[in-house]
Amino acid sequence: WHLVNVIIHFLNAVLVFFLIRLILRTAGLGEGPGASLPALAGAAIFSVHPAGSEVVAWTACMPELLFTLFSLSAFYLYGRGRESSSTGARFLLVALSVLIYFLSNFAKETAIVLPAFLFTFDWAAGRLKSFKSLLWYAPYAAVAIAYVVIRGLAIGEVPPMDKFYPYLRLG
Repeated sequence: WHLVNVIIHFLNAVLVFFLIRLILRTAGLGEGPGASLPALAGAAIFSVHPAGSEVVAWTACMPELLFTLFSLSAFYLYGRGRESSSTGARFLLVALSVLIYFLSNFAKETAIVLPAFLFTFDWAAGRLKSFKSLLWYAPYAAVAIAYVVIRGLAIGEVPPMDKFYPYLRLG
């Protein structure tokens, strides 16, 4: 299990590298010699930072590693899709992003916030010029709603307050 955790953490670090490059390129800062150095530094810090050591060392933290892998992958594919000039490639990359986002929610519920990061990414890049630009987030909203419905059907209620938190009652 430890080897699998290390491999997934390595893949996460590689994704951090590519995602930082994408963000810098979108901001117009990813060109020229040495453009990959900030991304390399960010990925190196991510890979060796003590806050990430427990996730790699502990078996029960597999959901965090998978959630990170899926969320970073979905973010990267979305970013590549947004910068693609081909309509077919754009559709395929964003569709893969939505599918991976769906899987990331089942790894860990924290993944449900990914569309907020995508919105912030587009806002910072100046892509939110009209109401029509919000349509990019519709598939992510549909996936989030589908996940909440599936979770509700599987568990029986959302959230299961009586079972886990009997002192948190609404009435």
